[in-house]
Amino acid sequence: MADFEIPGYEIYERLGRGGMATVYRALHLNLDREVAIKVMDASMSADENFSERFIREARISARLTHPHILQIYDVNSFDGMNYIAMEYLPGGDMAGLIRGPLTQAIIYTLMEQMTDALDYAASHGYVHRDIKPSNIMLRGDTDFVLADFGIAKAADSGTQMTQTGLMVGTPSYMSPEQAKGVTVDGRSDLYSLGVLWFEMTTKKLPFDADSAVSTAVKHLTEDIPTLPDELAAYQEFLNKALAKSADDRFQSGREMFQALSEHRSNFQDDAVLVEPEPVPEGEEPGQGEPSFDPAKTSAAAWSDETRVSQSSSSRPSRPYKLSETSRERLSSGFHTGARRRPAKSSSGGVFKALLGLAVVGALGFGGYYYYLQQQGGTASTEDLRNVTAELAEAYSALNDENLDKAAVAFRKVLSLDSSNAAAQQGLADIESMYTADIEQAIAGGELDRASSLIGDYGLHFIDGGSHERLKSALALAQQEQELEEVQSERVKILLDKAMSAMNDGRLFEPKRDNAYEYFMQITALNAGNSAAKRGLNQLMTSALDQARGHIGEKQFAAARDVINQARGIDPAYPALIATQQEVESAEEAELRRQNRWAEYTEERRGTLNRLLEDADRQLTAEQYLAPEGDNAYETYLAVLEQDPDSELATRGLENLATIFLAREKAALDGQRFDDAEQALADVSRVVPNHPELEARQAGLRAARQQYEEASARDAYVADLLNEAQSNLENAPGNLEASREAQRLYEEVLSQVPDSSAAIQGLSDTAEAYFAFAKGAVQEGDFESAAEALNSATALDPQRNDIINMQSQLADIEAAWREQNNEEQLLADASSLFKDGNYSEAAEAYSRVAELYPDSSSATEGFEQSVAALVAGATKAAASGKFDAAETMLDYALSYSPDIEGAGELKAQLPEMQQAWQQEQQARAQALEQANQVSTRGLQAIANGDLDAAQAAYDELMADSPDLDVTSRLKLQLRDAYLLATRDEINTQAYDLAEDFLLRGKTLAPDHPDWAELEVEVEIGKSSSRRRLGEF
Repeated sequence: MADFEIPGYEIYERLGRGGMATVYRALHLNLDREVAIKVMDASMSADENFSERFIREARISARLTHPHILQIYDVNSFDGMNYIAMEYLPGGDMAGLIRGPLTQAIIYTLMEQMTDALDYAASHGYVHRDIKPSNIMLRGDTDFVLADFGIAKAADSGTQMTQTGLMVGTPSYMSPEQAKGVTVDGRSDLYSLGVLWFEMTTKKLPFDADSAVSTAVKHLTEDIPTLPDELAAYQEFLNKALAKSADDRFQSGREMFQALSEHRSNFQDDAVLVEPEPVPEGEEPGQGEPSFDPAKTSAAAWSDETRVSQSSSSRPSRPYKLSETSRERLSSGFHTGARRRPAKSSSGGVFKALLGLAVVGALGFGGYYYYLQQQGGTASTEDLRNVTAELAEAYSALNDENLDKAAVAFRKVLSLDSSNAAAQQGLADIESMYTADIEQAIAGGELDRASSLIGDYGLHFIDGGSHERLKSALALAQQEQELEEVQSERVKILLDKAMSAMNDGRLFEPKRDNAYEYFMQITALNAGNSAAKRGLNQLMTSALDQARGHIGEKQFAAARDVINQARGIDPAYPALIATQQEVESAEEAELRRQNRWAEYTEERRGTLNRLLEDADRQLTAEQYLAPEGDNAYETYLAVLEQDPDSELATRGLENLATIFLAREKAALDGQRFDDAEQALADVSRVVPNHPELEARQAGLRAARQQYEEASARDAYVADLLNEAQSNLENAPGNLEASREAQRLYEEVLSQVPDSSAAIQGLSDTAEAYFAFAKGAVQEGDFESAAEALNSATALDPQRNDIINMQSQLADIEAAWREQNNEEQLLADASSLFKDGNYSEAAEAYSRVAELYPDSSSATEGFEQSVAALVAGATKAAASGKFDAAETMLDYALSYSPDIEGAGELKAQLPEMQQAWQQEQQARAQALEQANQVSTRGLQAIANGDLDAAQAAYDELMADSPDLDVTSRLKLQLRDAYLLATRDEINTQAYDLAEDFLLRGKTLAPDHPDWAELEVEVEIGKSSSRRRLGEF
């Protein structure tokens, strides 16, 4: 049961929870219809811009009225909550069905319904963006419903979930344009539907990898899979469905389904073309079949758990090693924390675990009772046996380094004995162990393990000071890993293209699609890449072999062209220089043989002078690399082609490199990292082995990383300040919130020692402590008041008002106790009980018992309050409100674990809930059948077949007389009879009119129009008889 109300609905139970909202099963009171209600989290609703656009766009989404799109009944806000009421579908989704055998008939039915739904959505301006099995629900065996329209658009506006440039969707199903993060249209959804068809037909995904990035890259670069021979008839359809360009795909769902249907005759409708794979070991048979699972029905349809670049694979990513800078950050204070797990030989927590085992094992229960008292425990004797067992379990798990199990056991101990020192110390040790393990995993690049550990850590220490710090450190490491993976994938693609070009003989031509260009792009990314260096050496060897071939054929100009192009790889390469000399010697010999050497020498001298003049002009005009055919770089290469020893040309290229290095420095100083990267790529182009290149590239990477880490640090500090402010807002009445705010502000100061926001925040925190102390005094909690005052004076020792209250606290307490006598407190508790506030009454009576331990009235009132909670839980369970029942039972058991009937009832709740759900499912099925009969009746009325409509109504009256659908059909049938009677009167068919009148009057005798129609029929019949008499 939810702890809130929405007018017009009765909330039954929670179905599921996603990243932005919680979904409940509820009853729409006016419609008497079960619905699923999605309630946005308070953090989202607090954003006015998000709320406004969410309501507006969700209402537009509600207008998508289509038989195969999830129906939305209501979109509204109440008491600060945004909510959506939608169709409740207990039939599951395709995520389970797709693993089982699928006949061609089922696949064609789904494709027909989904293409029609997508065309309808596209015609209304909607792109789904996340077509996948879990977003296709089952209303019936052959009735599929597309879910999850609308929310993405609202999230786009307020939470930056779908900004251009971000990869949105589920990688295994996203289109190439989605993978690029660019604007998409309905053809993107058709691509995703094509992926789903491939998966249904072959039981495989067309593109899959170990990470989201790799999967997305495959959608962009890999060829469309070739279907096996038995499915070859579908290859043409698949090629168009998964075309990389949207313009080459089907332009509408109708076109897509028509193309698919052309091949239907090739296969039997009941054929299963690919059998499902065997159920994995350890998985129950039938797990892949559709089943009733509320968390996967309407809740799953509107969940947001897979948004924003989620990996489609559950396989772990490869180990990733943090950069040196990141390791230094972890160890130097940014996101600092405990670095080492307590040694088992130390005198800390693990030693105490061993001591605990020894005490519990050797002394038994009686000896442990003494030990517990020495440790500061306050448990009653009746609880000690449970405490003993749980501590033994915790210590055993701790020594086995099963931290999760140990933490659970220690928490159980504290639920029985809140001040148990052994359990408190055990939890403190576990927190240190978790912190050390997580930091070690991050530093070692085991990011999947670190993520899993942080998840476990958060379950037990969500309020711990290290949780957010560790999450931030992991996020930074994951970002670095993803960047490296993207670059590595890009380098791999370029290497494949380079080797393919070299094998095809495309060494330097054609432009932009040759081995040299691809290798140079790799070195621009990483000048030290060993594979690129090996490839360039191989390219040099191939080029020189080609040049020597030209020499043998006396094609000296062609030989010089090849050598000139190879000079871009390494102008000082010895074999290159030797081959150039071979060309010159061979050409000189040939020219001398032809008596043309002097003429050639003079002509070349003129050409070189003209080229050098052009280069000077181009340098002056800053035409360094562009435009093509008129730039200094190409001109210097032309000089070196004629005269490889030209010092002027060599110095000219070095001068260009110097200019580009200056550009790189200016861009780096301005933090324009892309410009700096381009400048270094230009250096690599004009002087490939420039002595400063690798150092400059390393400096650029370090500067970019330092900038990103500084940005991350700023974001981290901003998050700390926001979280601290949020805690301050919750500080009234919550001492822990003030403590957390203080911790967060101090963490900010550890990062930015002169942060004025944090300094002011600590001053505000002192005020919050003071305010809490004043509130605690009013409640009579002087222990907490003293603690808060101590914290306040520690932060602001100059506050006289705080110091004065601290010095007068003992007198204030004495006066308060005189005013708060037992009689008045009992009267207040009794009033709460009479008003039905049993949990508050139990709290009040417990408070009286603490102040006045001998008060029998307090004891009796407390027992009655707890018994009333159990009775209320019994009543709630009987009406299907199991969450409320469990809450009341937990509350009662927290006060009195042995209360009669509470434990037994709580143990029975799952079975009761299952039976209740089965009953509700049966009711839903009956309602569905009634809806079908009603639809048949309404259709019969529309077709003028009132006999069939009457038969449908009679069937409803026999099976479901009390349902709304029966009443609605009755009204429609009554109106049909009225209309039919009038039509027959108008055509003077009075006998037929009388028949319809009698049937309608039998159906709804109280309608006032029947009397008037009876008169009209009688008059008509009389008139008709008179006319007959005249003849």
